[in-house]
Amino acid sequence: MRRLQRYARRHLKRMRKGRRWSILTFGNSKIVKGRKKGVLTAVLHFAPARIAGVGNMCGKATAGCLFACLYTAGRSADHMLRKGEIFNASQVARVARTIWFMEDRASFMAQLVRDVEKLIRKADRAGLVPMLRLNGTSDLPWWKIKTDNGQTVFERFPGLTCYDYTKIPHNPNVSNYHLTFSLADGNERDAKKALDNGLNVAAVIRGGFVEGMTFW
Repeated sequence: MRRLQRYARRHLKRMRKGRRWSILTFGNSKIVKGRKKGVLTAVLHFAPARIAGVGNMCGKATAGCLFACLYTAGRSADHMLRKGEIFNASQVARVARTIWFMEDRASFMAQLVRDVEKLIRKADRAGLVPMLRLNGTSDLPWWKIKTDNGQTVFERFPGLTCYDYTKIPHNPNVSNYHLTFSLADGNERDAKKALDNGLNVAAVIRGGFVEGMTFW
């Protein structure tokens, strides 16, 4: 893990010297499907939990959540190595972003604002509706995190629809930010709090929905 973190720090230095890059992702399979529905979604992916070695990005993660984390799925799968690569490129980039966010918050947020502006312009050119997910592989309270003008991303871009999944039962009541609570092993109390706070709760049901199932 420490080798990955050191490698990511070197990657971060190179990344910040460049100009043609984005800290937002536009290319996963779900995003592509969204385009067919007239939506262009950008996602911010960090390294989850404590993988980056600079703090916990998923404070409410359960044991099952950590075990089944999508961090190593798709393009971030460990076997998805290009010729000559030591570490998976997507994992390196996510660790690098996390280090940047945690150690130089001001410049990271400035870059995030620029990238959100790019998202809106890109969607407008394509005739699509822009949407944003800030917790693609993290669970941070973005309603508390400010940009350089003292506003959150949601306040700075009030016409932009944002959404995320979370294990934090708090409802920030932000008009353009929709949160869905994720039910997982051992967080039933928080799920009940989330419902009481007005959040939807998503649950994985083995075998699909069965007539007569009871819920809270």
